[in-house]
Amino acid sequence: MSIAALLVSLLAGAIAGLATSFLGPRELEKWRARQREFHWAKPRKELLDQLLRHPDYRFRSLAVLSRVVGVTESECRDLLIQIGARGIANTSKKEQWALIERAPLNEIKNDD
Repeated sequence: MSIAALLVSLLAGAIAGLATSFLGPRELEKWRARQREFHWAKPRKELLDQLLRHPDYRFRSLAVLSRVVGVTESECRDLLIQIGARGIANTSKKEQWALIERAPLNEIKNDD
């Protein structure tokens, strides 16, 4: 093997090594995010949507929503925003949520 061929092989190996050490972890993180969305977030969003579309309840308390879907209140708020819900504080300052399509934002009273 000539010196030139050896140098080309070493250079190609170095470039391939750098590329896989940089791209591999990034692709793995993207894959993990897709898996989390599909297996963790999607079923919870669907359940929240069902709860908020129930004909007997226009608004639901955050405590009930987070308990039913099995997440913290903070995680529940994130999921609720993603499905198009909005929060309010009722007269007893209890946090409640509804889908914006069922409780439009123009119905908000200006209490400020």
